[in-house]
Amino acid sequence: MKHDGELTLDFGGVNFTPPAWLVVMGGALRRLRREHPGLKCRAVNYKHMTYAAHVGFFDHFGLKFGLKQGEAKGSDTYVPMSERQTDDVRRDAALEMIAVGDAVHADAERLATILTRQTEGDLQDALAYAVREIVRNVVEHSEADSYTFAAQYWPARGMVEMVVSDQGIGLAESLRENPRLTVTDDADALHRAIKPGTSSKAWKRSRRDDAWANSGYGLFVTERLCRSGGGSFELMSGSRLLRTSILGDQTLETDWQGTVVVLRLDTQYLGRLDDRLADLNEEGRRIETEEKGYATGPSRASQTAKPATWKSVV
Repeated sequence: MKHDGELTLDFGGVNFTPPAWLVVMGGALRRLRREHPGLKCRAVNYKHMTYAAHVGFFDHFGLKFGLKQGEAKGSDTYVPMSERQTDDVRRDAALEMIAVGDAVHADAERLATILTRQTEGDLQDALAYAVREIVRNVVEHSEADSYTFAAQYWPARGMVEMVVSDQGIGLAESLRENPRLTVTDDADALHRAIKPGTSSKAWKRSRRDDAWANSGYGLFVTERLCRSGGGSFELMSGSRLLRTSILGDQTLETDWQGTVVVLRLDTQYLGRLDDRLADLNEEGRRIETEEKGYATGPSRASQTAKPATWKSVV
């Protein structure tokens, strides 16, 4: 209820707080407070939300309750709400004299290991690959200063949920940088973004030896991995949210400055990732050829779970 410059946030009806809810709701409230600095916010009926408090939800939008964002250490079932500066990713890559893609992959593997308590295996590979491709999009395309992420693993259900959000320029504006694309609106941008070979920079690919070149295959492959079995994939930007699963696609109205990606993986349907990637990349080439008459094809990095695999044979 909003009145006389005051907003009352009533969390009394909130019970289940998965990563996507935490990051999207926390981001929306942070944006509200940023855009209306004179607005007084008062929260009520929130002290039962101990998990949200523990993982940094309230701190994310400025309410002093629970741990600070990133303070919780995580466990074999969750990664707390955390924020990473995109300039820090580039700086770390420069200091280590490695490609930005390598730095992003190292971050992704650390996150997957915290969540699964595994350094290898189908689940760890799939999570690291998906997070890597999503975060690469943020760092390379979004023009955002930072991104927020969180994750939860429910071993008994065999389900993982991961969310990565930014408040950058959004998908439609990013894709319009590609002169070969005509993007009509946010819904069109979402559907295009999960097609193979679609990227704001893929059309510039000239260095065939650049393993981390923008190929536009990352979101396509990630969406297909999530769609398998009981998983799902959500992509939100601007005024629309696209949700895909084995049951079909759904487009909803929303309001988000930037981009949010939510992936849910059903672990019982995961196989050896390199085999899945080979099949999906071949499918991507077929789709590209049917729609364009040619295929740019995936970058070398998009074709494998671990960069070390192909770097060891270069």
